[in-house]
Amino acid sequence: MKVYFSASVSARVYNDDNDRKIVEYLEKLFGNNVYSKHIFGNVIEKGLEKKGLSISKIREESYNEIIDHINKADLVVAEISYPSISVGHEISYALSKQKQVILLHLPNKSSRLLEGIRDSNLHIVEYTSTNLIEVLSRLSVEIKKNMSVRFNFFLPKNLLAKLEMVAGRKGVNKSEFIRGLIEKDMRKRRLGTEQVRI
Repeated sequence: MKVYFSASVSARVYNDDNDRKIVEYLEKLFGNNVYSKHIFGNVIEKGLEKKGLSISKIREESYNEIIDHINKADLVVAEISYPSISVGHEISYALSKQKQVILLHLPNKSSRLLEGIRDSNLHIVEYTSTNLIEVLSRLSVEIKKNMSVRFNFFLPKNLLAKLEMVAGRKGVNKSEFIRGLIEKDMRKRRLGTEQVRI
């Protein structure tokens, strides 16, 4: 299982110990498949500087790397006790890609806006430095139950061509398009209508 961790870079002064503990414990739970730009970002940016890239190119490369890691991740974890526009964007992007997302916050430091999101993939949890391991252990069990399962199937060429065309027109990949059709069908069945249109 691949995990992406994010937190406010400007809040390192206040919360760096907790952020590092979170990453360390995620590594214990999920192995060495945990990536955190928050922890490793300066190393990457210095490496890009050595290549002689401009500031705008460094930022573009850095952003693309974050998006790539979120796309590859099975789980996105963010520490949200301190506000960050960048972390908010990463959370929004991860949810749009149907990723399981855990948002951790210290007591009385949650985000009212994020708490308003109704998404079965989103888990917002309060923690303290003393119960962090217990919280992450419990969540990891819950997340593993909710993980997406890979499903492969074969299509005739004409159906595959239609799927690629329609998905491309809607700006999503083939899996997202099929998942959307199934979710749409489930919603319509709950409302008592049976027909699903492409």
